[in-house]
Formats: sequence, structure tokens, C-alpha cells
Amino acid sequence: MPDGRGLWQLADFEDRFDAWADRDNPPTELRIVVAEWILTRMEDPYEGAKREPGFPDLWSVRIRGTAVGRPGAFTMVLCSFWIKEAEHGVVCDNFATLGYPV
Repeated sequence: MPDGRGLWQLADFEDRFDAWADRDNPPTELRIVVAEWILTRMEDPYEGAKREPGFPDLWSVRIRGTAVGRPGAFTMVLCSFWIKEAEHGVVCDNFATLGYPV
């Protein structure tokens, strides 16, 4: 939800992205989709995300366009991140490639 304060400040996304890429070795096309998705967090970190129960500032999202496979047997990339309202910042927690069901 854009709030008139301009772009959100992103932190730790590059390190977490690199760790995910090293760990899961996704194809180049998938890396591009995730990298482009990261930039969308600067405009609206809440888009498509849901708050994680028990953690008031922790949010997670299934990254659109990352499902690979066929129905019932696919993987997709998820990201969890902290939204720091007071600082107008978004801090990446983790990227993960998870299988169905997600």
C-alpha cells in the first residue's frame, strides 16, 4: 500500500538472493523473475504478501511466475521479509524453493 513517503528502502535482499541461488541452483529464467520481483518491494512491499502468525512484522509471499512443474508436482519460490514501518524499510529474511503443497 503506497503511503506517499516514496520508495521503501530494501535491505539484505542481495545476500539472501545469492544464498538461495547458491543453495537451490535455480535456472537463469527463475533468477530473473525473482530479481525483478525484489524491485517491486520498493513500491509496495505488501502486494501479494500475508502476515505470518505470531510475528507482527514478518510477511511472506509466493512469488508469482516461479511455479515450475505440473499441477500436483511443482515447486515455487517463496520469500519472507520484515516490514519496518517506522523506518520505511523492508528487510529480507529468506528465499526458499518449496514443493507442493505450499
